[in-house]
Amino acid sequence: MRPETSNRPFLTATGKRLLERRIAALEHAAAELRTAIDDPESRTESVGTYLRQLHERDHLRALLGAADLVEDVFADDPAVVEVGDRVIIRMDDGTVERYILVGPAEAGVDSERISIESPLGRALQSRRVGEVVSVIAPRVSYCCRVLTAARAQT
Repeated sequence: MRPETSNRPFLTATGKRLLERRIAALEHAAAELRTAIDDPESRTESVGTYLRQLHERDHLRALLGAADLVEDVFADDPAVVEVGDRVIIRMDDGTVERYILVGPAEAGVDSERISIESPLGRALQSRRVGEVVSVIAPRVSYCCRVLTAARAQT
């Protein structure tokens, strides 16, 4: 199954664990804020933060409940860049960069993960190892070579 054919979000197993930790942190922070809300002097400042944290927690819970794991949905072909792969690329200037190609729901989890909806993510997806890829971004265009693509370890 390709991401274009599924309406369900998808996460890597590591991304799922990181989001679960984020939910736990939000619950802990919300519990602490609940105490501040009960104090009339700090209530005004705390209520908005408390509600934002509960909203984020609920959003992440819904995402986790609806998501499929990349490892269950996508085949692992080491010659082709697919969702869930750790990709190493060489930029035109010779620098080497490493990314994990993920769905948009997981992209913000850390700086190593890039969304398949980003310009680089779109350009890399379904490309073969050794291939030169053109990336067209809003303010810049560049090329890079795919050096490796392997399923990220979970």
